[in-house]
Amino acid sequence: MVDGTKLSGVLSHPVPLEVLPVARRLVEAQVADIGGTPSLRMGVRKEGPVVTDNGNFIIDADFGTIDDPDEMDGLLSECVGVVEHGIFIDVDIVYAGSETGMISVMKR
Repeated sequence: MVDGTKLSGVLSHPVPLEVLPVARRLVEAQVADIGGTPSLRMGVRKEGPVVTDNGNFIIDADFGTIDDPDEMDGLLSECVGVVEHGIFIDVDIVYAGSETGMISVMKR
């Protein structure tokens, strides 16, 4: 479930990665090795990094335009220390909210 700003025909935004805190530097190195630029997401109204409900960090990994999301899904899933990432390729329907209500968008 997302808002309408997340819908795009091209995947060209940084990919959020949920990362174990002890593996932060390792994940940053792995992201760089596969061509990305990692950036630890910092809090807006608090000092320090954003921390998930599970106590993990969020790293935004910028790969520019991702031409093959399936391949990137595999590469990120293999990174040691990445709990989850923001590429969802095995999804049948995405529900996107809009100002006028909900719309559903079929994948592929």
